[in-house]
Amino acid sequence: MDWSYIAGFIDGEGSLILYRYKEKREPFREYLQTRLDMVQSTRPVLEEIRLFLVAKGCLSVSLFAQPNAGFKSTGILYRLSMASKHDLELVLLNVLPYLVVKKQKAVELLEVLRTRRGRVGANRKRNDVRMVNRTI
Repeated sequence: MDWSYIAGFIDGEGSLILYRYKEKREPFREYLQTRLDMVQSTRPVLEEIRLFLVAKGCLSVSLFAQPNAGFKSTGILYRLSMASKHDLELVLLNVLPYLVVKKQKAVELLEVLRTRRGRVGANRKRNDVRMVNRTI
């Protein structure tokens, strides 16, 4: 396992996500939520990626299963997810030289992580948030 493998996996099965949203109680203030997701119908490869990322210094990498009727064979979808600013910067800086398909998105997300302060990367309660748009 190495960074080039992770980059290939992100290019093929990953999502680089940037949500812009406003809270109901502060409608004039914009927040950002950043996240990296990798999805697979089998768990072992995501577990290997998680172990690699933890060994490289990622502090909060989640791996969980969720029901998905679209996968007739197993009915389960496995998702590896990270949202902390530290983890996203660490991963994106190391995979950036190897990314092809999502290279520009990674550059944009890194720029947001470097320039924005506050709740970037923070997980929020869904019922307290009104989604404004999805930009990446």
